[in-house]
Amino acid sequence: MHAEHQARGPAPAPLRCARRATPILCVLILLSTATSAWSAVVAGDTLSAEVLFVLDGDSLRARLGTTPSSEERELRLWGIDAPEKNQPGADISRQALKTLVHGKTITIHVITVDQFERLVVQMRVGKTNVNLSQIEHGHAWWFRRFAARATAYQAAEAKARSGHLGVWADEQPEAPWVYRDRMAPVVEAQDK
Repeated sequence: MHAEHQARGPAPAPLRCARRATPILCVLILLSTATSAWSAVVAGDTLSAEVLFVLDGDSLRARLGTTPSSEERELRLWGIDAPEKNQPGADISRQALKTLVHGKTITIHVITVDQFERLVVQMRVGKTNVNLSQIEHGHAWWFRRFAARATAYQAAEAKARSGHLGVWADEQPEAPWVYRDRMAPVVEAQDK
């Protein structure tokens, strides 16, 4: 075999490099797979996160963990629905959430991961339940469709409504899910 190998000559440099690198690449691939599996966030997890920016009254972007190399994810507050971008109260709702959480370390409890890969969470800043706070101050609706058994949210919305707080200052506020349904044909027409 030695003579046969010498007759063909040495393997080209890239092939020699690939042969040497293969075990190293295998190890790196295994480590990266194991790391991503270890860092996967699933329903039921509770962890700390740092808020990077607030998107609207019920969603934001955060760094999971407290190190600069931690994963960034979009978070959606469970059980509430805040006004959409062009709805009355949208800017105030966004600002209220920003005041509560921006730049702060939060604790999140993951309820689920939605179809957009957002983590749907219950969120706290210290002892403050952020989801509930948005409803209590009239900055969001209780999202019955996803949180039918959240009686604290139901009670908070009733109290905000009777106190004419936030969106409830309007005599006939339009729920975000109604607004989205009403606007869907307009968006579809613009896309054509």
